[in-house]
Amino acid sequence: MKSSVYHTDDPRRPMGLSRRIPTAWFLLFLIFSAGCNRDPKKFLAKGNASFDQAKYPEALIYYGRAIQLDPHLKLKSWAGAFAELQRTVELQPDNWEAQLNLGRLQLAGGHKQEAKDRAQLILKTNPGNVDAQLLLSDSDAALGNPTDAVNEAREAVRMAPERAATYLNLAQMQIRTGNLKDAEQNLLQAQSLDPKSVTPYLMLGSLYHQMKRGSDAEKQFQGAIAAAPQDPSPRAALASFYYSQGQTAEAEQVLTDAKEQLSSNPAAYRMLGDSYLSRGQLDKATGEFQALSAKYPDDLSVERTYVQLLILNNRMDDASGRTEAILKKAPQDSEALVLKGQILLRQNKPDEALTTLQAALKRATINWVWHSSRKAIPSRQRVSGEKRSGFAPT
Repeated sequence: MKSSVYHTDDPRRPMGLSRRIPTAWFLLFLIFSAGCNRDPKKFLAKGNASFDQAKYPEALIYYGRAIQLDPHLKLKSWAGAFAELQRTVELQPDNWEAQLNLGRLQLAGGHKQEAKDRAQLILKTNPGNVDAQLLLSDSDAALGNPTDAVNEAREAVRMAPERAATYLNLAQMQIRTGNLKDAEQNLLQAQSLDPKSVTPYLMLGSLYHQMKRGSDAEKQFQGAIAAAPQDPSPRAALASFYYSQGQTAEAEQVLTDAKEQLSSNPAAYRMLGDSYLSRGQLDKATGEFQALSAKYPDDLSVERTYVQLLILNNRMDDASGRTEAILKKAPQDSEALVLKGQILLRQNKPDEALTTLQAALKRATINWVWHSSRKAIPSRQRVSGEKRSGFAPT
């Protein structure tokens, strides 16, 4: 495989840029994460962490991927949603749905004790509220109270034995405490109650994999595909399982089938290329995304990934042309501006690169990223000096 990692003494690297250009493997990690991880909240968290470390281009990549996974995220504000729910419960303290949603938001935001208090508040007046009981169990699990979490999950099952979600929650708590045998039984019960849901299949497959019951794990992942043939996530799980067993050909066949059978689903048709990235097969990944770019010319996510691969392979002319084409279609595309900034850095144009990356931050879909970072963004004078580690990911 052709290496794209530039060393300090590499004659192709402009002098003085060793701190400013992310290494190829770091960028490869970002690309793979962007392709395979489907949880926008995780990317928001990673973006926040990168921003706190003054790694602004890296943060922007994470924020952009969060928006890509959830197009409605641009319309959301955790602070705004919290404030709205807070006002609702202050005006309508008996609005238990709003109380529950506020508790869930608190838990998702890391306010674990507040979420637990909210669940207990609901249960005090509505002792039969199963969703509040599940929130209580989840909160105690997050607080590091596994025994309480398991007992509360058992109570949720007692309250609603007809709901698959209660058994799934109990199984999850039991897995955390190492009680795999009972977890298996509860997952099987959830599966019998909701045979069309992929979640019990996927959780059982993961559990059997953990228990080194490979044949059973494979059957569960295949069952998940049968239960939801249009959902790419079970196919990704089966391919991941095959990779873990050293069955590369089988894994790639699953991903190829997904690409062909779910050809209108971006999450499905790019999985094979993402798998090449995850395994460090840059040449295969480049060829795959080149083909995807030709087949899906309007998919800017594919095009951006292909451009990033071109940059890693030092094919700057092609990368630059394609980046300009993206910006012609979408002038406000902050991710494309990040790519352009990388190209300019490779071309030893630090001032132009800084201007471009600042424009990317300014145009980022999550506007508060830019507003909260204005005081922290390094000045042009600082960036053009000796210490540049605060400007780009290292």
